[in-house]
Amino acid sequence: MEDQLGYADRTYGRVAYGNDDALWLQYWFFYYYDDQTNFGGGAHEGDWEMVQVRLGATNQPDRAAYAQHGRDIDLPIEKLGGETCGWSQVESFGGRPIVYVAQGSHASYFRPGHYDTPDPDDNADGEGISGSPIIDEIRSDSPGWVAWPGKWGDTAGDAESPPGPAFQTEQKWTNPSAWANGLAACDVT
Repeated sequence: MEDQLGYADRTYGRVAYGNDDALWLQYWFFYYYDDQTNFGGGAHEGDWEMVQVRLGATNQPDRAAYAQHGRDIDLPIEKLGGETCGWSQVESFGGRPIVYVAQGSHASYFRPGHYDTPDPDDNADGEGISGSPIIDEIRSDSPGWVAWPGKWGDTAGDAESPPGPAFQTEQKWTNPSAWANGLAACDVT
C-alpha cells in the first residue's frame, strides 16, 4: 500500500493550541512498519511519529519539539519523549524544519547522528532518502480516520501497534505546550 499513489510521501498537519494559548503546527508521520527490535521483540505494524513547531507573536517559528523514544536514559522518565529547541537551533529549508529520522524506530532528531537510547540505539545519519512530503490537513474529526480509536496495525504483545494521533500521549494532541515543556532541552549547537 505504501507505494500506491496518494499514500506515499504524506505528512498530516494540524493547527493546535496549548493551554497557554501558544499556536503550534503539528506534523504527523505514518510509517507502515517499525522494524527496530530489542532482544528479538519490539517490531510492530504501524508507527505514528510527530514533530511540532510553535509560532511566536509575529507568527514566525520560535521553538520546535521532536518526538523520540527513550532518548538519554539518564534523564527523568518524563523527559524521555523527545527534545525541544529554540528555532534558531533548528535546521530548516525554505522555512520547513529538517527532521532526521532514525532508521527503524522513526524517532525524529534535530541533527544527523547516532543516539544512545535504552536499546537499541538510534541511527539517524541523514544518509537515507530525503524529501519534502505533501502536507494534508487534519482536524479532531476530519478526515474520519483521525477519530478512530483502534490500533494502526495487527501487532500485539510487547510492542503493540499504536493508536492514531488523537489517541497518542494525551498532551501531544490536547495540550502541545505542556507536552513540549515536559521534554529535554536539545543538545545541539
